[in-house]
Amino acid sequence: MTLLTLVSKQIWPQVIAVALERPAVVVLLHTDDQPQSHRPAARLKEFLESEGLLTPDNVHLRLIQTTNLEETIESIGAAAEAFELGPDNCRLHLTGGTKLLTMAAVEWCRRTGNPSFYIEAHQNGQRVVRFHLEKSDLKQAPLEQVLPDITDPLSPLALLKCQLDAEDVTLDGQTLTLSEIGRHRPLSALPQLLEQARSRPLEKGLALLTPLLDLSGPSPKSRHGDLLELATAFAVLKSGPTRVQRGVVFKSRNRSNDRNDSGELDLVFNWKGRLWIVDCKDRIAADDRVDRLRSELFSSGNISSNADNLLKDLADELKDKELKTLKEDIAAVADGAGLLGKVLVVRQTQLPAQAEDYARTRKLGVVLANELHTRLSSLLSPK
Repeated sequence: MTLLTLVSKQIWPQVIAVALERPAVVVLLHTDDQPQSHRPAARLKEFLESEGLLTPDNVHLRLIQTTNLEETIESIGAAAEAFELGPDNCRLHLTGGTKLLTMAAVEWCRRTGNPSFYIEAHQNGQRVVRFHLEKSDLKQAPLEQVLPDITDPLSPLALLKCQLDAEDVTLDGQTLTLSEIGRHRPLSALPQLLEQARSRPLEKGLALLTPLLDLSGPSPKSRHGDLLELATAFAVLKSGPTRVQRGVVFKSRNRSNDRNDSGELDLVFNWKGRLWIVDCKDRIAADDRVDRLRSELFSSGNISSNADNLLKDLADELKDKELKTLKEDIAAVADGAGLLGKVLVVRQTQLPAQAEDYARTRKLGVVLANELHTRLSSLLSPK
């Protein structure tokens, strides 16, 4: 069976369609719009080949003309004719592409009797809507639920590079999996282990956590936040995913200035048909930091009302910075994970109220470090 599929910037529906249909051949129908269709199609071809879903000889790019409806229908027909495709050996995947291209594809299927389908997001995951021709009318088949783990074996780094322009990823980071020790260490032991690690000098603290993981790739310079990242990666891997990518650096086009800044994704993993991005920040809450500073100042004598007002302003600035970080996470997931992306926020202490409200309205999962062993699994696999 050959899969004809309409390619857009959102690659997840394409990946799910190939994993679902398991075609022998894929023809990627794209327009001449470079960022929205042509380059995504080229990246998708490379992804399907590199992940072993199809061989290079069985993935084809096909340019479709989209000046008007009739020309687009004829262009799709020409692609089908070139590959000798018809109702008996072809299905057309409708998820993606411009509205004109989708209308043309549906009309081509109606004229030729070719079966088609699209994939839609649903509250219980993705589901497939199929159509076939019956006495010149399009008929819908019963809805099919897509198995949530159908794409779990795929590399999170490869998925990220497919969604982004691959050259935008400037550092692949490390690949983390569970070690033999990690496989046998219960997740319930994590809070005590993390507490012990935090109470020691950094290198000795890391020596408690790194044996839980097999790390592949260059080791970054040690930072205080490494402890929370490694603990979170361990909790993720104990909750189902088989690998986590850590410290992926990419060119961000969503920052407030005009130049291309670098952004870093602390943890990235693929799970249940979604690309998950985890932001870990092991820092003291803004109010706590300012309260500590206020206490130090009071210990040396009374502080003036002006100084106290400055401390309050400092606390507000720190809270605004926390909110800015969350907004940048949203930009990163929109760019890097696509419409089916998910963001998890892991913190050592409670978020400021404004940041918590922002996270809740954007449906971000927020987990405190001491809750990783109890809450993370339910966030990754909700009932």
